[in-house]
Amino acid sequence: MWLLCRRAEDLDQLVFTITKVLTLCVPWFTCPFCNHEKSCDVKMERTRNTGVISCTVCLEEFQTPITYLSEPVDVYSDWIDACEVANQ
Repeated sequence: MWLLCRRAEDLDQLVFTITKVLTLCVPWFTCPFCNHEKSCDVKMERTRNTGVISCTVCLEEFQTPITYLSEPVDVYSDWIDACEVANQ
C-alpha cells in the first residue's frame, strides 16, 4: 500500500513539473496593436532564418531575420522596435 501511495505522489510531482516546464516554454506576448495579453505567438523558422510573430486576435504579423542564437523574445523586441520607428 505504501508503494502505491509513493507512486501516486511521484506521478503528481511529475505532472506538476511537466506542466510548469510547458508553461515556461510557450512564449506568448502582448500585442502592441490590440493590447491583448498572451495573444502573440512566435514561430522560429530556422531553415529560412526567419522569425514570424502573429497576433491571434487582430491578425497582425511581423517577420524578421534571425540567427541561430535568436530566441522568441528577440523577435518580439524587434517588432516593438519597428513599431516605435514607424510611430516617429
